Amino acid sequence: MSELDIKELLATIASNAKQVNIFTGDHASAPFYEAERSAKQRSKEDVDVEQATRAAMEYVGRLKDMVTPAWEERYMELFKRIFALPQVRLNIGIVGKQQGTTFNRNLVANFVQIMLQEHEIFVPSANPMRMAEKLENNKDHSVKVALGAVPEDKQLKQAVKDIIEESKKIS
Repeated sequence: MSELDIKELLATIASNAKQVNIFTGDHASAPFYEAERSAKQRSKEDVDVEQATRAAMEYVGRLKDMVTPAWEERYMELFKRIFALPQVRLNIGIVGKQQGTTFNRNLVANFVQIMLQEHEIFVPSANPMRMAEKLENNKDHSVKVALGAVPEDKQLKQAVKDIIEESKKIS
């Protein structure tokens, strides 16, 4: 079943719903809002996901000088792989109450925390306060809290850890 077929099936099933929670193949849940959408709206949504992903890539790129030499070449590719996960693509454009952003900044910050816990991707001096300063030019920015937490979704957290483990093998 293609991605378009799945989207059309979901739109049909939830055509009168404002929100439906979807469980992806790896048991991660993702909200699907206002399921009844035209083809034009769906293509705009795809563009929005791509724009959010590009903005998130630029955002994590601000931390490049905190990456260890061993990970310099793999760091951005690691994020590309994480942002390609289906459950991330469904949520990266959902900003919610976050202000001054076009992507789910807290989700991205949670991924940074998972990497920070690996103790080899970022330099030893990297911590949420210093990272908030790099990301937002403000060590007390609200993103500091998200930089200190991991995603609540255990399957998503494990999927990100699996990508990190796979990336460790590539040198």
